[in-house]
Amino acid sequence: MEADRVRPFQITFLRPSSWERDLFDVEEKASVEPGRFREEVYTWEPAESIWDSIQDANVTDHLRELLVEGFSPDRSDDERSLEALQNVLEEIRKVIAEKKAGWKTCQQTDDDGDFNLQANLLLSFLHHLTWVCNVFADVPGISIIVR
Repeated sequence: MEADRVRPFQITFLRPSSWERDLFDVEEKASVEPGRFREEVYTWEPAESIWDSIQDANVTDHLRELLVEGFSPDRSDDERSLEALQNVLEEIRKVIAEKKAGWKTCQQTDDDGDFNLQANLLLSFLHHLTWVCNVFADVPGISIIVR
């Protein structure tokens, strides 16, 4: 499981396709419903593992299951909704409030390269995804994939 904790992941926000042309599925011999397809509107991959700042392996496993397994591509769009992600962010807020995530030395250095910066990576992740959720809050049909 240790290798899983440091493996980077990518989070992608998708919306229903907005094309304006009619397509025909030759196998099904029917018109294709444009809403059946999704288009990528935002993708982000954290530079460092957010799991490293969590101090309890059980909490890490729980959050990883909620995020990575909960938003895997094989789940339905409804299961991977913006509301579902906001529920995961609420769980992350609880972990941070309970002080189960701490600061760690990062790979990033100061401008001179003299020393490495420290950050609470889980808190940074929470802030970033909260911002992204706010950006896409009014976009209908947003779904999220984590790989």
